[in-house]
Amino acid sequence: MKHSRTEEGFTLVEIMIVVAIIGVLNALAIPAFKRARMDAVATRVANDFRIYADAFTMQAAESGNWLPRRARSRLPHQMKGYINPEAFEDLTVLGGRWKWAGPTRAQVKRGRTTARLRMQNLRRANRDILTRVDEILDDGNLKTGQVVGNRNRLDFILES
Repeated sequence: MKHSRTEEGFTLVEIMIVVAIIGVLNALAIPAFKRARMDAVATRVANDFRIYADAFTMQAAESGNWLPRRARSRLPHQMKGYINPEAFEDLTVLGGRWKWAGPTRAQVKRGRTTARLRMQNLRRANRDILTRVDEILDDGNLKTGQVVGNRNRLDFILES
């Protein structure tokens, strides 16, 4: 007498093969998602820098000089028609704050002008994101060029 097996279900080997395939797909997908997220954050930061830099540059062109340096991370009142104050004073996507670093009174007296837009007190920044922002806006080196910074801050130099 022959016994035929008609049980339904998966064998242990079939289940192990499926788990291995899911593991391989997972190993390929997670780094790609992390890279895409990093690129999205860096692009957002770079675009914010461009928007704010354009607004400060436009204000300087219309008034004839850069706004003076501010002690706190508040938007200078002269910029209210150029930039949304709430957006400028909110936390950035990297967890920091925007700050305008225009010329000091001493620099103005000496005829030296510096103007930079700063993102400071960064809590969610890593070197890869900051370097990617620098690649988008400048030369990809955080120590040289128009974009300089470290883990705690990033400066976009408008005039030096």
